[in-house]
Amino acid sequence: HGSFLDFIFPIRDDEPQHYYADDLISDKARKAGIETIAVPSCIIEHKMDLRGRGAGHGSEEARMEFDRAVYRRIG
Repeated sequence: HGSFLDFIFPIRDDEPQHYYADDLISDKARKAGIETIAVPSCIIEHKMDLRGRGAGHGSEEARMEFDRAVYRRIG
């Protein structure tokens, strides 16, 4: 049997690492023919980036705009 992880990881440095990472992972899986589903009861704990809010971009809004542009470019 194969592993779906081979189709998703590693996530490259030029791919979203923050706000759009979940979308990126599901998009990569879907493109590989792997069905994705939502599991509302699932709990995902995110670690705080050591650079603080916005992960080095000054604010969460600035980081989200950066990640949005990256996600659109690679999508």
